[in-house]
Amino acid sequence: MALTCCVKSCSNGSYWLKKWKSQLCDVCGCLHKEKLCSCEPPFRLFTFPTKIKNPERREKWKQLVGRSVGSKLWSPPKDSRICSRHFIGGEPTLQNQLPTLHMGYEGAEKRWNVPPPQQEFFFAEPIYASDPEVESMPKPKLTVPWIFTILALFLGLCNLLSDQKKKIAKLQAEVDSLKKTVNHLKHKVYCENIITTDSDTSFYTGMPSKGIFNKLHAFISPFDLAKRFDISETLCSRIFFSWLRATSTALKSMVYIPDEESLIGSKPLRYRQLHDLHSIIDCTEIFIETPKDMYLQSATWSDYKHHNTLKILVSCAPNSSIVYVSPAYLGRISDKALTLDCGYLDMVPFNKMVMADKGFNISNECAERNITLYVPPGKRGHSQMSSAHVEKTKRIANLRILIEQVIRRLKTFRILANELPISLVGHIDDIVTVCAAVSNLKEPIYKSFNPAANPLKDASSYSAFPVFFPGL
Repeated sequence: MALTCCVKSCSNGSYWLKKWKSQLCDVCGCLHKEKLCSCEPPFRLFTFPTKIKNPERREKWKQLVGRSVGSKLWSPPKDSRICSRHFIGGEPTLQNQLPTLHMGYEGAEKRWNVPPPQQEFFFAEPIYASDPEVESMPKPKLTVPWIFTILALFLGLCNLLSDQKKKIAKLQAEVDSLKKTVNHLKHKVYCENIITTDSDTSFYTGMPSKGIFNKLHAFISPFDLAKRFDISETLCSRIFFSWLRATSTALKSMVYIPDEESLIGSKPLRYRQLHDLHSIIDCTEIFIETPKDMYLQSATWSDYKHHNTLKILVSCAPNSSIVYVSPAYLGRISDKALTLDCGYLDMVPFNKMVMADKGFNISNECAERNITLYVPPGKRGHSQMSSAHVEKTKRIANLRILIEQVIRRLKTFRILANELPISLVGHIDDIVTVCAAVSNLKEPIYKSFNPAANPLKDASSYSAFPVFFPGL
């Protein structure tokens, strides 16, 4: 039942109060409906006096509202209220019991607004000194014994000490309450207590070390923030999505196509024989919850995974760094259609080689852009592959396995490994961008140097990332 103000030209009601309570407070930073918010509502709704307890005041309220049903006086229903905007002082009091402000007509203040009677004070007329009889009267001398003066000072000091003791007791109680709060917060589990070693950092965040984690984030918000910090789930979701968008904007520069010199300088030995190799591409699918819409169920259904999925194109350089991640597409789209629609081939330089699976039937599109497509040979109408084709397939598969390892590393993040909720589908591009950028912080899968050429240096100190990301 919606409660509304029954005064003409007044639209205040419970609808606007609920809307105000669902908004964030500018002072406290929380929702108005939470207990932590101390803000006053924009208005309050007051019920009519009842017929049993106060029938006279009820009739006066009805007449001041000024509504009528035909020739009869209007009677308020159960959902009728009068808001605080129409009372002097914002509420009915003993001095101002009737609504007289902003009633939609003039003269409401003069109907029953009778000012309270003021007390009359009578003062004796002063006696002036011009009267000769007064001048001849002896003037009394007022003297106070000294004992009363000392007693008055003693009582004043006692009152002052009593007030100070009350203030000290109040402050002591506040200090004890704050100590209890601090002790309670010490026993709560925070990020500093969870992530203590490099193995903990790798398990919870996917980052290789705690040092990199501390550089990127001073605090990573888990999904149970609402329970740990006693905030609402709505506020927790807003904080998570805000930081997700900000993190994606900050880290998307770490997923990019480098120049040719960086690719050649960071290429591992096993790929040195392919001089023109630019990148290795493949598509991967992410499980999502089943949508309620029948069209989306059909558009996201994957016959290969037998599940509703979203499909993305992942491209990695020979040094195992992710150089491109496409936007998410519905799982029913083919690999060829996704590759052409996302425009990745237009980003590859001329006269370069792209390695892919045999399911990428894009040889004509690559030829139009002067790009060499390196894919395993198929049967092409033959019942059995020749020995040369089998050997070439093994050789390409041995090199193309890198993209499978990169995608497996990308899906070590549990948000991508598990079934994605429908509420996160709209943020899938930001999620994949952040996961890809964090994956690039890990060590390369294959080293890009020859240890025998420089045995004094440790193998773990060589990585392609100083070339790709010189700012880290």
